[in-house]
Amino acid sequence: MIEETIMEEKDIWINKLEKKILRVEEFLVRLFLISLLIDLFLQVFFRYFLKMPIIWTEEIGRYFLVYLAMSGVGIAVKRNVHFSLSFLFDSMGIKLKRHVSIIITLLSMFFCIVLIYASFKLSVETVSLQSSPTLKFPMSIPYAAIPFGAILILFHLSVYLINILKRRYFI
Repeated sequence: MIEETIMEEKDIWINKLEKKILRVEEFLVRLFLISLLIDLFLQVFFRYFLKMPIIWTEEIGRYFLVYLAMSGVGIAVKRNVHFSLSFLFDSMGIKLKRHVSIIITLLSMFFCIVLIYASFKLSVETVSLQSSPTLKFPMSIPYAAIPFGAILILFHLSVYLINILKRRYFI
């Protein structure tokens, strides 16, 4: 009885942490989107109205877009709104859905771990010696978006898996 209470408190703690992380992710998505819109406005305004293009706006816009996408993918995983083929899954029984969900989640977590490892290795070993063409900052900064997004996905998948195993989510 005491062990169950402790496990429930830990589960509640992890779900509360996930909500806080989700709020940070949503803030980051808004921040990157607003930054991208300001950047694009500046680019269009200076290029077409003042006839004096700013050379760094295109490059920074690309980086904002990458960080926007990688921040948003964690939110999509949490809300389960990513693309999926559900016609086969919907025809399964509850027990089979639960087992398939566990297997798919574990495979997705494995992919995220591989992605985190490979992208850290890429950004530290390969890209750290390169600098961006216009802004001249290390290319490891834009490439860090990949492990950043993969860590967010891995975290949300872990919480999802815990909740499936504890039978808190109806599948």
